[in-house]
Amino acid sequence: MSAAEIVFYSRGVSLPGVLHLPDKAGAGQTVPGVVLSHGMANNRDEAGQHSYLAARLEESGYAVLRFDFRGCGESGAPRGMMLIGSEWTWDLRAAVTFLGAQPQVDPSRIGAVGSSWGGGVTVFTAAHDRRIRSAVSLGAPSNGERWLRHQWVSLHGETGWQEFLGRVEGNRKLCVQGRPSQTARLLGGFIPVAEDQIPFLDQFLRDHPYIVSDIPLEVADDILAFSPQDYAARVSPTPLLIIHGTADPLVDLQEPRALYDCAREPKELVLVEGGIHQVLSGDTAAPVGDRILDWLARTL
Repeated sequence: MSAAEIVFYSRGVSLPGVLHLPDKAGAGQTVPGVVLSHGMANNRDEAGQHSYLAARLEESGYAVLRFDFRGCGESGAPRGMMLIGSEWTWDLRAAVTFLGAQPQVDPSRIGAVGSSWGGGVTVFTAAHDRRIRSAVSLGAPSNGERWLRHQWVSLHGETGWQEFLGRVEGNRKLCVQGRPSQTARLLGGFIPVAEDQIPFLDQFLRDHPYIVSDIPLEVADDILAFSPQDYAARVSPTPLLIIHGTADPLVDLQEPRALYDCAREPKELVLVEGGIHQVLSGDTAAPVGDRILDWLARTL
């Protein structure tokens, strides 16, 4: 097995990543490939989750590409400028192209696994790009406006939500004058979180300093307009697996249920009892990894 640092390009932006190749790749034998897409503000490791999953996939005979979306990690785009709905989808397509072009990879057997907003991007892209033959979404919002509104209203009421929208509107007016976008703290200012979650999440950010902690408010406009569920039916006939933790404090359970309801067969919804947003970590890592491996073995 081997892992190599690589760089590819998406619409002129450099996207670094890691390419994992299993022992049986090469010498005239090709293997299936899987692209891993991280979530908002994260990087190719997805706080250790994608490093873990990549190792398991590699051991099972898959070539794996995990990479930094633009605006994250070590990408060539300005840090924090994460236009998830309008630009990340192109980044994932570029990743599929890069992986499928490797001589050790069978381009007719490429799957895509995405965590959090990487899952939403995976769903959207699978609906438009038939090179993706199997898709997995983990802890993903399926409608940006509903997701963000639910987080704000649940914790700060309708007044808090309207105040946030007012800040976004004010920021639009600044940007059209050529002034830089205002920013908001990722956790608390952009994505509201419960008071009792703040110590845990603050420690999480300290433990993972590569995570973008301040988000340009321009990103909100992109998320508010992004609704992967509207394209879920078009993923079919590509198989779609949706996994979500029942104790996820950042993405409500209405999101995976709506995505599942909008999708067509073949599809599967797995709710991980007690699972948090990072379902590929802690006690749920191994069983969730098992479900993904089983799914890919059956569908890819």
